[in-house]
Amino acid sequence: MEQLLEFCHRVFDRSPIAFAVARVYLDEEGTGAADIGYVYLNAAMADLTSQCPDDLVGKTVYGLWPDGDRTWLPRFYRAAYEGQPLEFDAVSDILEEFQHIVVFPIEEGLCGFVVESVSDWMEPVRSSLENAEAGLF
Repeated sequence: MEQLLEFCHRVFDRSPIAFAVARVYLDEEGTGAADIGYVYLNAAMADLTSQCPDDLVGKTVYGLWPDGDRTWLPRFYRAAYEGQPLEFDAVSDILEEFQHIVVFPIEEGLCGFVVESVSDWMEPVRSSLENAEAGLF
């Protein structure tokens, strides 16, 4: 773990890309994910919630935001326990933005993930779709 954290600090601390390493905690049955805990995150990831990395490391996502979107859990489980890299899009109610997430396996129980806001390019698409829909009527 020490080598992984050292590598992350060396490579991602100054990156403008929001990156984190998470531990996926299993549910009581051990068959799915119950929560996601921050093992490492860079400043860009912490900035998404206007916090510092030190405030989030060791905390769990649903411990911090109990009403957060739980559709992330099965995807993080698949990366951390089934070795499947995945990409998906989500709407963050907390941040009020569209996000593109890439999650990938590191070792059993751990996964890395990148979060990219796509709100800037989704808004014009939404407006275009609304205008096209109005034109159809």
